[in-house]
Amino acid sequence: MMRVILYIGMLFLIGCSSARHNSIIPYIVDLRVEKSIYKEIADAKGQIGFYITHLSDSRLMIILNYAENREKSITNRMLFINDSFYPITFDTDYLFYAEIKREKPFFGIENGVEIDMPIISEREKMEFYDLKKRKPIFDHYTYWIIDKINGKLIETNVTQ
Repeated sequence: MMRVILYIGMLFLIGCSSARHNSIIPYIVDLRVEKSIYKEIADAKGQIGFYITHLSDSRLMIILNYAENREKSITNRMLFINDSFYPITFDTDYLFYAEIKREKPFFGIENGVEIDMPIISEREKMEFYDLKKRKPIFDHYTYWIIDKINGKLIETNVTQ
């Protein structure tokens, strides 16, 4: 019985330990892409993040984002460049993102009161129901276009 308790305790500790290590979801890119990105950000000041958009079934675009915004601070997806991690947001994050307040998606403010997302049947009755979609805004437009199949750099506006 004592061994069973000991094994359960060890499994619990190992599980908690691995959960902490998995809090970052690391992303890596092809070496040529990484070198090009690193060259661009090596002397950068301020917070850096990356926005990834799907251009087609075979191409992705990585956009350097200097803008300080809340979305960058809540992601656990990180692009590893040289020796550091940088936050990543995806185009789909802006399509499906919802702010959480009081453990429910935030719907809006009516008469100065914050409203949680109504249930489906209540939303169906609404005369005007439209989710507000966010659009990314970039104050610096540096990009890398990458082949989705082999990860190779196709095009960039960074001087090589």
